[in-house]
Amino acid sequence: MREHGGNLHPAKQVYGGKNWIDLSTGINRVPYPVPQLSAAAFTDLPGRDAIDLWTRAAGAAYRSSAPLLALAGAQAAIQLVPHLRPKGLARIVSPTYNEHGATLRACGWQVEEVARWRIWPARTSALWSTRTTRTAGIGVRPSFWA
Repeated sequence: MREHGGNLHPAKQVYGGKNWIDLSTGINRVPYPVPQLSAAAFTDLPGRDAIDLWTRAAGAAYRSSAPLLALAGAQAAIQLVPHLRPKGLARIVSPTYNEHGATLRACGWQVEEVARWRIWPARTSALWSTRTTRTAGIGVRPSFWA
């Protein structure tokens, strides 16, 4: 089974310290302040108007006019993307969340983990680059969507 966060004991043994925050799972013993939320926030599915509002906000935040798709978390996107095109070579800017490479490999992709990238290497079909464990930036050649 792949490590999926939440297991701080080995890191504490290696690096010491007591006050760790495991950002890989979104668990924080000193959470961010959250305003009071309505009961509907926990019981209702969002309507089209809310989804459209959030989609426009995401486009503005990422300075993108590209079509956006709201999914139920990053894991859903990670598992969907390898099926959008024929298998090929994916380079993953690493270190990052281990599900990217594991999912691609499980779907038959060739995966190379790289420290950084500046130009698009010739044989690369897709390039994964993440800023946090919660945001997956997936770069693809324009022909990827054709």
